[in-house]
Amino acid sequence: MKHNLCIVGYGGMGGWHAKHAVKSDVVNLLGIYDIKKERSE
Repeated sequence: MKHNLCIVGYGGMGGWHAKHAVKSDVVNLLGIYDIKKERSE
């Protein structure tokens, strides 16, 4: 069973988490949100 993940804040740590989440067998990356729209795209 995969755990769903949504990242809020795509700074340094958010980028690190996203990079590793997409490689994970146990995490399903649902989405990313940041107050700065260009970081979320």
